[in-house]
Amino acid sequence: ITKEAKIGLTGILAIVVLFIGINFLKGVNLFSKQNIYYINFKNAKALSKNSTVYADGFNVGIVSGINYDFNKPGSVIVEISVDKHLLIPKGTTAKLDEGMLGGCTLNVILDTNKETPHQPGDTIQGSDANGIMSEAANLMPQVEQVMSKVDPLLASLNKLASDPNLAKTLQNTEA
Repeated sequence: ITKEAKIGLTGILAIVVLFIGINFLKGVNLFSKQNIYYINFKNAKALSKNSTVYADGFNVGIVSGINYDFNKPGSVIVEISVDKHLLIPKGTTAKLDEGMLGGCTLNVILDTNKETPHQPGDTIQGSDANGIMSEAANLMPQVEQVMSKVDPLLASLNKLASDPNLAKTLQNTEA
């Protein structure tokens, strides 16, 4: 084998290892079969390609694509790749949960009907779950009511603490 052939084989081997390594870091398993399913959402929020897909809290796949549905405005189609051994029963839903610091997770809530599974390529119904931030937004009117009552209370405490007679009273009590 000539020196040029060895260099060429080493270069090809390096490219293959680089390709497998990058896909491994993305979470793509090149050596196992994957089934593709589609999920319709009204809003993809902060979901991104290569995000992890969870089923009952267990990592079962990744988001392999996110596309806007131009035929149905206001709809986003999310393509997921899951392990071929996972049977997704009909009646299963998918929820997007917002993280507190941003980001989004895709949770597949498996239905208990195990007799009629979805076929690969089927569309699963998606629903938006209320995350922590949306719950906080719902609480804002109540927080504003409490703040309107706390503000006068703090003003009167501030006035009481700045009264010079309070300092004299404490000195007399100490004496």
